[in-house]
Formats: sequence, C-alpha cells, structure tokens
Amino acid sequence: MAFACDGCALLAPPALRRAPHMVCPWHREHGQRLRKGGLDLRESAALAATLEGMVSGESLERLEVAYAVNGYNRTSQDLLSESELEKVLDTFMLLYILASNHTAMTPSASQALWQRARKYEHWSTTQAWTREVRQEVVDAFPEMPTSHGTTVKVVREMMDRYGRWQNRECAAIKGDLMKLEWNDTGRVRLLDFYGAALRGKWLFSEKKEYLREL
Repeated sequence: MAFACDGCALLAPPALRRAPHMVCPWHREHGQRLRKGGLDLRESAALAATLEGMVSGESLERLEVAYAVNGYNRTSQDLLSESELEKVLDTFMLLYILASNHTAMTPSASQALWQRARKYEHWSTTQAWTREVRQEVVDAFPEMPTSHGTTVKVVREMMDRYGRWQNRECAAIKGDLMKLEWNDTGRVRLLDFYGAALRGKWLFSEKKEYLREL
C-alpha cells in the first residue's frame, strides 16, 4: 500500500493524492512549527532538499519499474530502440498518473493501466509532451539517446516540468465542472457529475465519500 503525506499531498503523484494519508518524518518533526510561525531560512532549505530528494528517488524507482514490466533488465536498458524506449517512458507516466502503488506493479497490472489510458482523454497530449521533453534532452546529450543515463535525465526533466504543464489540464477540468454547475449555486449534483463520467469524463468518478472530504 502506498501513502501520501498530508503535508506533502500537493507534491504527490496524481494517483497518490487519493491514497491513504500519513505524516512523513519531516512533517512529524517540523509540522507544528510550520503551522504556528513558519520556518527560518535554514529550515526552508532543508525542506526543499528533503522534498527534492524524495521526488527524485521515487522517480528513479518508478523508472526502474517501467523498465522491468516491459521486460528490460539492467543489462538491456542501454540497448533499446526508439520505439521501445518511448514505451518505457509512456509506462513511467502511466505509473505516475494512474498507479497508486508502483512498487507492486506487475506486467499484467501494467496492461490494465494501458486499458485505462485509452479512457484518459488527455493521454495523447501527455504522450506528445513526453516526447517533446525527451527530444530537448536528447538534443543536449546526443551521444547515447536511448541509454539509461540519458533516460534518467529525461525523467528528471519531466518531473521538474510536469506540474506547470499539468495546469492546462486542471484548467480544462475546472471548465468542465463549471459547465455542470447547478442553478448558479457553485455546486454540481452527483447525478450530473457521474453522468459526465458516463459520457467520457472518466476523471469524474470519485466515490461519494472522497468527494465529501474535499
């Protein structure tokens, strides 16, 4: 089971934002001070370094899982073709967006993610963005474009940019919700919310219990 820290939830992958929450070690130690009076410069720098390390470590772990579920071991990771590497990066993004526990991922479970991706209306634009970022990195490091080392650089660049890029998707979702507003109340009826899911807005499928917590 994967968890998202209550304090770090906004930094978690999209799939983990609905996962069971816990408190990470940093927030156990500094959370009360953060709520009361904020952090000094040294503590802020320590927080930034901690979060950067967490994100980088999880990204590399997720990349190794993406290689593994596609059948590539450490020896073969530097020998992939362009199309094979694109599938690895696509798998990485599916794990990031849709899988709440990538550490338990299996080849058969990854195939289920690909089935879900077909219903994800922003998947094609996500794939195009992934290839765009990769091309920029490869242009800067053209010697071994499909090597593991270059792919690590690609993944780190993707994670650095993803939040800003995803803002466009968030704006689109907000627009869809506003279209469902009931009688200028600022609210959306469950009937309309789940009806939109049946018409293809698959993100509008959260359980009632989760929606009540928002």
